[in-house]
Order: sequence, then C-alpha cells, then structure tokens
Amino acid sequence: MKKLNLVDIWFAVLLMIMLLGCGTNAKPGLHPAASNSSSGTPTGTNNNSRVLEPVKKQLAAYNQRKLKQFVAQFSPEVEVYDLKTGELLMQGKKAFSIRYAKLFKSRPELHCKLVKRIICGNFVIDEELVSGMVAGKKVHATAIYQVKDGLIIKVWFIKAKSSE
Repeated sequence: MKKLNLVDIWFAVLLMIMLLGCGTNAKPGLHPAASNSSSGTPTGTNNNSRVLEPVKKQLAAYNQRKLKQFVAQFSPEVEVYDLKTGELLMQGKKAFSIRYAKLFKSRPELHCKLVKRIICGNFVIDEELVSGMVAGKKVHATAIYQVKDGLIIKVWFIKAKSSE
C-alpha cells in the first residue's frame, strides 16, 4: 500500500474543504467577488475579515502591479510552494519581492480574475484565471493562503493547463 506524502494530504484536505464548503460565502457558480475581480472584494459581510483582508489587498495590488502594496501583505518570512511537487519556490520577503518585481515588469498585461473563494479558519483558497502570464491564454490556478496576524505567511499554488 502506498504511503501518503504531504502533497497527497494537502490535496485531500483541499478536496474536503471544497466539498464541504467550509467558510464559503458563495452559492454554486461564481463567487460574489468575481464581479469585482480586480479587487477581490466580496459583497456582504464576513466574520473572517482579518484573514481575508491581506488576501483581498494583495489581489488588488497584483492586478494593478503595485509592488510595494502587494508585498506589504506578506510576512517577512513568507514561504511559497508548488503544491503538486511540494517544491519551495521562494522564501522570505526579499526573494518574493525580487521575483514579483521581475514578473510585473515583464508581463504588463498580467491580470488575475477571482472565480471562487473559500475561507476556512486562517486559510483562504482562491480559484483564479490568470491572463497575461502566457501569451493569448488564461492559466487556471488555485492559490491557498495561510494568514497569521494579518499577514500572509504561506502560499501554495496549483496551476492547471493554459486555455484560450
């Protein structure tokens, strides 16, 4: 029998959260925030505002390519992972800032559209469609943000195939 590794466990947790709708503030279909996808601002009230606030702010800054405001939403010790491989992609605010400065400069059409958002405890899970990353295509992705003390401390990305 195969032992589960960390990636398998995270996929199982993500699937359970999505199936159970833990903390989702959306009905089936698009999240209310999808209509205001540049800011990620959901309609209605939310008891998880301390967890949600840095995620909303980083999405808005990302779409406007405002590096300083974007990076300000992350912990000095931020860790970013590829969930499929478990690979640590970057660690620390300096490496994070350098990588996104290059990305924002090299991809002026970069835009992330929020499709669905789930909030569970101190985790925010965003389903996204990213344009401007690959010429003429949209990248379907999921980002999982772990928030502590009003800052994002860890991020896990799952990227699917690009589509037109």
